[in-house]
Order: sequence, then C-alpha cells, then structure tokens
Amino acid sequence: GQLAAGDLAEWHGADVAAVLAWVLGRTSVEYLPQLLNLDRTEGVNFRKGCYLGQEIVTRLQHRGEAKRRTGRFGVPAGSVEGDAGVDPAGRKGGELLLVGRAANGDTEALAVVDRAADAAALATARGPIERRNLPYALSD
Repeated sequence: GQLAAGDLAEWHGADVAAVLAWVLGRTSVEYLPQLLNLDRTEGVNFRKGCYLGQEIVTRLQHRGEAKRRTGRFGVPAGSVEGDAGVDPAGRKGGELLLVGRAANGDTEALAVVDRAADAAALATARGPIERRNLPYALSD
C-alpha cells in the first residue's frame, strides 16, 4: 500500500528520538561508524565482509576509544544540519548532524560531540543546546 505523505521534520524528529544518524553526501566521509554510535545499534558488523576504511574502523573498535560520539540534544528552533556547537571560549565541541521536530513540538538534533566537552555549556549561534537521553548506553 501507499504511505501517507508525511512531514519531513517529523520524520527526522523520529530518527533523532531513535538516535538514528543519517549519513548524507557531505557527511559521508566525515565520521567513523563509532562516532555515529553504529557500533551500539548493530549498524556495523565487525566480523562480516570487507569495506572501505575497515582497517581504521577496526583499529578504533579494538584498540581505542571514540573521542567523539553522537548525542541527542534539544536545540533552538531554526537550527540546521552543520551548525557548530561551541563552548564559552569559542572552541568547537560538536556539529549538528540531523535536525527534526519531536512529538511534543520541540526542535531536537543529533550532534557528534567531543566527549571531553562540557555538553551543558555548548551552544550554536542560534542559542544553547540541551543534552537529552539516549535510548541505549555508551559503555566506552
């Protein structure tokens, strides 16, 4: 059957709530799977097949710790993909990946954020951002 026409902002909002990061053309070579939490959501299989960049991805999985991870945030209305999150000193601590409208009407986003950054202090040029809960744990 046919699906009813939907609102793209709501669709993106559902993906943000599920922490399902989209890899778009401009981000296709920017982030390793671990930074998008794909190692926590079965989005990458480390025991199956070969793929471009496999050596780097596997090395991070087995020997390192991701210094950046995708988080879910409440963001100011009007936020767009690519907006930078900066700390009070002006240092970039993250970047918005996907922006959508939550079921309650709030604007939410997925952002890859430096784990060392104080997420509570990050803001975009449009205003402060607020960390929201993930539907799964990050264990590293």
